[in-house]
Amino acid sequence: MAGGGGRKPKLSVPEQIILTLVYLRHMTTFQLLGIQFGVSESTANDTFNYFRNICYIIRLKFTHRTR
Repeated sequence: MAGGGGRKPKLSVPEQIILTLVYLRHMTTFQLLGIQFGVSESTANDTFNYFRNICYIIRLKFTHRTR
């Protein structure tokens, strides 16, 4: 089976990070974020939750490392 299959992301990784930061800064609706970034409300929501979880994991690793 060939690698690299599946749907192409609607936003690049930098755009996904910016979407997440915009949400955290302005606490706007996912509907508005979707309009701003040209994606659906659910894609904006999914993107935010994905990167929020990554940030949480990174935070846990650094919190445990400093103790």
